[in-house]
Amino acid sequence: MSGNPFFDTAQAQALEDALRQRDDCATRIRELLERTAEARRPCKACSTELFFVRHANGKLTPYTSDGVNHFVNCPEAARFKKPKGATTA
Repeated sequence: MSGNPFFDTAQAQALEDALRQRDDCATRIRELLERTAEARRPCKACSTELFFVRHANGKLTPYTSDGVNHFVNCPEAARFKKPKGATTA
């Protein structure tokens, strides 16, 4: 980022450090998901790669590689929502 007219050297270094930390965090999240996921497959609706993690309540939850619950960011999430009071076998 040297020669950037919008940042002085200290600001440029701070930005580079922050970006490196973000990338390191993303790598660690993905590694954790790869170690703990019980299953891994693409979303049936949008094809995003999913990691299924079983929680203490016994339910599997789909997460994207950035650690976000896929029900939060899937454009088709409503398609998979169970009616209130429905149970799984």
